[in-house]
Amino acid sequence: MAEIVNVTYKTADGTEWPLQMEKLVRIKSANFHNWIYEPETLERRYGVRVMRFGKKAAAYITTLYFGGSIEDRKTRIDDFHTAIEKDLRAGTPGRLTWLDWYIDCFIRTSSTYPDQKTDYTVNDVEVYVPYPFWIKPRTVSFERQEYDPDAYDWLDYPYDYAFDYSPEPAGEGQIVNDATGPAEFKLIYYGPIADPRATIAGIPRGVSVILEEDDYLTIDSRQKTVILQKANGDTINAFNYRDKGQSIFTPIPIGGSQILWPGTFGFDLTIYRERSEPAWS
Repeated sequence: MAEIVNVTYKTADGTEWPLQMEKLVRIKSANFHNWIYEPETLERRYGVRVMRFGKKAAAYITTLYFGGSIEDRKTRIDDFHTAIEKDLRAGTPGRLTWLDWYIDCFIRTSSTYPDQKTDYTVNDVEVYVPYPFWIKPRTVSFERQEYDPDAYDWLDYPYDYAFDYSPEPAGEGQIVNDATGPAEFKLIYYGPIADPRATIAGIPRGVSVILEEDDYLTIDSRQKTVILQKANGDTINAFNYRDKGQSIFTPIPIGGSQILWPGTFGFDLTIYRERSEPAWS
């Protein structure tokens, strides 16, 4: 069974609230491993035909114990409740992290009362999760391939030509998605390079732009954005310069996917693996 340890709640403004601070605050109970898929069905004469399954928003009932002196407890609970209510009123989710997994969520209900048997103050809360999947990112870096001109001395000719017979360095790699479904991703190309493009899972993920030294380009499949960040700090929306054949935002399928690119630039690929519950550990 999984022990609830190393749990942190981060508010939208970036403030972190560790929820395992020994006797100061700890999770007494939580149902983070509860989940359900709802069937979409078609009525038949006998029973139903299942068309597909989907998931509604999730809610985790969680009990927190606050310890310390009475004054310390008052201050800590007041500060915590102020922070989570700011997120609610702004409509901006916080993030609950358990070991390497996280969910974006709101804490939308709260009930606080003293524990009659101990010196703790009890806080029952409901963690509301609009997108009911726990996410674990995995980042793989693919480096620029070094070009060795000495390897092609045999292609040297006594006369110069307007083109180069020696091939450009080529790159090949793989990414593995071991989650339960296709994975959203973030792809970052690093300059200098013209028209950066990598073929991932058979789909070219390219953008017709020029990246100078220290520029980088980010393709975010979750947000459906293509952003060029210049070395001088300027930000350019490069969405309209993306490849327009198969969608560059197509999620990464389950299993291993081949990655091919010219090798003349480097890039990072982060996939967001999803599960209905954090992996048992």
